[in-house]
Amino acid sequence: MLNQLLSLYKKHRSKTPLEDFTTEVFVGILNLEEDIKLTFIQDFLKLPENNYSLKTQVKYELENDQNCVIDFVLEGENSICFIENKVNSKEGYRQIERYCKVLESLADDEFETHLFYCTKFFDKKLISEHNFKQIRWFQIAKFLKKYKENKFVENFLDFLITHDMAQELTINAKDFVSLENLQDLINLIKGHLNRVKPVFKKTFNLNKVSNGLTTAQILEHNRMIFYQTGILGAKGWSELKYGFQFSSPSIYVSIYLSKSNPEHKELMTYVKKMPNFTTVTYDAGSSINLKKDISVFLNDEQADTKIADWFKDAFKQYAQLIKNTGQLDWKINVA
Repeated sequence: MLNQLLSLYKKHRSKTPLEDFTTEVFVGILNLEEDIKLTFIQDFLKLPENNYSLKTQVKYELENDQNCVIDFVLEGENSICFIENKVNSKEGYRQIERYCKVLESLADDEFETHLFYCTKFFDKKLISEHNFKQIRWFQIAKFLKKYKENKFVENFLDFLITHDMAQELTINAKDFVSLENLQDLINLIKGHLNRVKPVFKKTFNLNKVSNGLTTAQILEHNRMIFYQTGILGAKGWSELKYGFQFSSPSIYVSIYLSKSNPEHKELMTYVKKMPNFTTVTYDAGSSINLKKDISVFLNDEQADTKIADWFKDAFKQYAQLIKNTGQLDWKINVA
């Protein structure tokens, strides 16, 4: 929803629509939800107790200098806070310096002053005055997750995720341990897949199979596989694959057919009568699947044998499926 509103917002703003829109939505939520606003002010910003009004795009004039428009201003009876928000842009010309000049004049009027610089990316600033602090959008996202049952917050969090503003990029020692464990896990999965590759090739009479153990498969598709393309039909995409899925941790074997494949309709009609297979329909095609939750193999000393046996049995079921639909234009011959 918010991404659609952003598209409309862009048509009427010429400078930094994403930053302005993000600020307006966030402050709008705070003004609507009193408990979130109070917790944000007291626990997140740690401002002194005051009855704050929240405003956006507040203009301040500077004598003998360029005027300022502050993204987000929290003003109380004797305390004031400026928050400058950045998403994909950097600090404007002397922007923080000019904000400090405005705050100096307000400090002369007995205001306790605070200045926050909120960014998507790390952008270190060396400011020692006005209780200056730097924050990141992922920290705001983390704060808001406590209120994700609120529909406004849920939509805003989805919006932040869409624009890569909710991901914490701080690396710690635990992350490096995870990376080390990840390499061990990848090697373990490769071992399982390589063990049954000869059976896969023999069952489907394949000279070679494509390697889907790449970084792209892991990061973009959440899986590690071996696969063969062009298995069915004169045109349209088709593939047979086996491997490990990470999104719902499991081992699986699958046939995928695009809807443009001339054999798609007949094969899917046949498979839907076979209860051992599950089917999934996508915008562009359909898949025929056998899957086993990986949790059943955890901490089992015989897991390697049981996983291999499961794959071998699954290959046999797909081979039988191909035999049973011999009227179709299969490009592979089963043993």
